[in-house]
Amino acid sequence: MLALLAYQATLTLALTPSTSLRPALVAAAPRSARVATCSMAASEEDSTDYSTDWDSAWRTELRRREQGLVTWRPEGMEPVSTEVLLKARAATATDEAAVQLQEWNRDWRFWAGIIAVLSVTSAVATKLNEASEATAYLI
Repeated sequence: MLALLAYQATLTLALTPSTSLRPALVAAAPRSARVATCSMAASEEDSTDYSTDWDSAWRTELRRREQGLVTWRPEGMEPVSTEVLLKARAATATDEAAVQLQEWNRDWRFWAGIIAVLSVTSAVATKLNEASEATAYLI
């Protein structure tokens, strides 16, 4: 993501009029050169031999927390009750639904769908009402 933002910034600098040649040279540099300038150089002292894969360990810990299966807790910390866990999950689901609804509110297709549903519903209700009035006259 950071590389993409840096790339967009260099293109923006290259497209804007400037008295300096540096922005144009940065944008004209090959992609590998831009990436290499953003990365840290590895020194001889750095060792890539690690005993623990912290990324997978953290993913496992998060998965256990989501499922409520945390095995070790500091002293004095009680496990989360099922009620509190369910409340937290309900709050998370509610927040996600609210965010999704806010995103839909910005889309014209959402409102066109709402208008279409209301139109069809009112047409069906009117047709059913006419059908019930027609049978009432026959009686």
